[in-house]
Amino acid sequence: MLGWFIGRIPQGWFTAGPEVTRDREEILVVGELDEPELPRDAEAAARAAALEARVRHFREEMRAARIGIAEEAGAGPGS
Repeated sequence: MLGWFIGRIPQGWFTAGPEVTRDREEILVVGELDEPELPRDAEAAARAAALEARVRHFREEMRAARIGIAEEAGAGPGS
């Protein structure tokens, strides 16, 4: 299953291979996103806001692709 997800998830989504876990009801795929580039002297609040915006953007922009991958996985990899 891990190999299928690593092969199926587009290059560049995560900084490294995702962590994939499965239980009876769901498959959870967790990956690390690139951190936004900020000036070295950026305040903690600015860093937190930038990270939150990066995650929100990923969720919104990649939603259709993520749903498609989830549907494929639900049908069984290789179906």
